[in-house]
Amino acid sequence: MSTSPPCEIIPNPFQPCAGTGPVDDETIVLDRDIHTSVIPRLRRLLDYAAPHEYHYSLTTVPPDAMWTDHADETLLSVQNDPVTIRALGTLRSISYRATHNCPAVFTVEIDLLRAIDHAAFVRLLRRGRPRPSTPLYHFFRAFLIIPSARYPEFMPIQRIMHHAQATFRHVYDATYRLRPNAMLTTINVSHLVPGDVVCADALCALEYLPDGNTRVRFELRSLYLIARITRYV
Repeated sequence: MSTSPPCEIIPNPFQPCAGTGPVDDETIVLDRDIHTSVIPRLRRLLDYAAPHEYHYSLTTVPPDAMWTDHADETLLSVQNDPVTIRALGTLRSISYRATHNCPAVFTVEIDLLRAIDHAAFVRLLRRGRPRPSTPLYHFFRAFLIIPSARYPEFMPIQRIMHHAQATFRHVYDATYRLRPNAMLTTINVSHLVPGDVVCADALCALEYLPDGNTRVRFELRSLYLIARITRYV
C-alpha cells in the first residue's frame, strides 16, 4: 500500500470539491484540468535540493542560511554563496509594468501547491522582519497583544529590468522534463495562462526600505512551464 501523501484536485484554489476529503500539509492542490499523471514529477520537484549548487526548493532551504552582502544586494546565502530557491505552483497572474525613465518590472504570482510550501515561504518572509531592539519591547511583550503580521496568500516573484524598454519574453518549456536551460526550448510568456503549473527559480533578497525597515523580495531568474491547463477557445 502506498504511503505517499494524497493529491487533491480542485477547480480553483479556494473551493475544494465536496466529498474529496481533508487537505493536509503535504496535499498537492491543483486545478481540475491538470492531469494527475503529472503528480510524481511534482513531488520530485517540490522536494528538490542540490546543496553543491546551492539550489533548494522552499521546504529544503538550510536553516543555517544567512543574509550576506553581494555587490549592491543582500542575498540569502549558504557559505557566502547566494541560494537559488525553487518555487512550484499554479500560475495566478502575470504583470508587466514599465514607467518612463524607471526600470521595467515583470511579476509572476504563484499559488503554491501545498500548505507546507506556503509555510516555508512565510518563514522566508519572516527573515526580513525587523527585530525589536529595545529591552522595553521585550519587557512588555508578555503583557501586550502583538498583532501578527499578515503575509500574502500567493508568492510574488519579480524580474527588475535595467531599462524601461526591456521586456521579459521567454519561458522554458519543461512539460516533458526539467533540464538545464541550455537543453530546453523556449516559448513566449504570452503562451502562459492562469492555472498552468509553473516552476520559478529565484534569488531571495533583503530589501532596505526608506523608513528603515526591511522586507524580503524574490528575484526571478528562470521560469519554467511544467504542465498546461486545458485551453478553451
